[in-house]
Amino acid sequence: MMRDYIATTLGGLEPVLVQELESFGATDIEPGQRMARFKGDIELLYQICYSARTTLRVLEPLASFRILSEKDLYWKTFDLPWRKVLGPDQTFAITGVINSRMFPHTNYPSLVVKDALCDRIRRDIGRRPDVDRDQPDIRINLHIRIRRDIGRRPDVDRDQPDIRINLHIRIRRDIGRRPDVDRDQPD
Repeated sequence: MMRDYIATTLGGLEPVLVQELESFGATDIEPGQRMARFKGDIELLYQICYSARTTLRVLEPLASFRILSEKDLYWKTFDLPWRKVLGPDQTFAITGVINSRMFPHTNYPSLVVKDALCDRIRRDIGRRPDVDRDQPDIRINLHIRIRRDIGRRPDVDRDQPDIRINLHIRIRRDIGRRPDVDRDQPD
């Protein structure tokens, strides 16, 4: 089954990342700033995680939505299907990339997302997962950015920024990884 993924890289290496993803067989590749979106199956995902040289992280998109307030962030996060992603016996951590005047302290939105996630799982099954910032089972990346569209509808206040939220699950590169003993051996 084909899924959407995002591979991150260092600035300036985007063209190399695209070539590398193409060489592995990724499809629908869309380069961006320090990243590229692509489609692939689970086999391709493992191949990229184990063998890619320019990929820093592989993210699986979980949700993308717009907010107008902190309460929007909480409730839209609360409404996500967290039980499909995380169980009460698993640990998690949230990493945030925040570009918004709505949230002047960059760690605060991550706490809002954490609270919504834990509250939802506690409501559904009676207990919540734990946070482990160092070695979590699941790492969630939170991206908040302001996006101003010139062609917006006239009924939208032009001074109100369009706050875009993206949540991703980070795919761990080291799960079950064994060293490739033949990598440096001549053929």
